Amino acid sequence: MTALERLVTQAERLLLQPPSGGCNNTDAFRLGQHRELLAMLAEAVREDLQARAELAALTRDQLATVLAALDDAAEAREARGCDNFCADCADSPDRLCESHAADLDACGAYRVLRAQLGGAS
Repeated sequence: MTALERLVTQAERLLLQPPSGGCNNTDAFRLGQHRELLAMLAEAVREDLQARAELAALTRDQLATVLAALDDAAEAREARGCDNFCADCADSPDRLCESHAADLDACGAYRVLRAQLGGAS
């Protein structure tokens, strides 16, 4: 449950409770209006959350494309980080310059994301 969903649920509990000291006809009318308004608000929030969830979901074809792109990007970064040592790499105590180390870090991040999205490559 998201923070917004928890807030709506809590508001429903608070606003839908009748007044503790009883109520007259005016209070009952206002309470009914509050209930109706809150119900409309809650429904609007739920619809918005559902729409956002649907937008965030990928189709199988889209996921396959993203996974392939992550594989390609990881391979390219790995090749750039491992196969193209430069003078700065030679001068570095780790034998890897910042730029090539960043390539390998990005390669690792792409592979982790790929595994999270669709299994190991």
